Amino acid sequence: MAKVRTGLILLFLALIVLFYFSGNYMLALILDTLHKEGIIPGTEKTWRLYAGFLKTVPGFIGLALMFL
Repeated sequence: MAKVRTGLILLFLALIVLFYFSGNYMLALILDTLHKEGIIPGTEKTWRLYAGFLKTVPGFIGLALMFL
């Protein structure tokens, strides 16, 4: 019983790490598209600032999950 529970916890943590990294890398690929579609508004300087703020969200989530 304890081995099954430990395995499920490790599987859950592995999925969290997988989603964290995949979300972080996929977001980097689509930032230009998000600006061209108008989802990230602004001039060249401001939309890059907004994109940088958006890019830090997975980092903060990873930091919060580190304490889990």
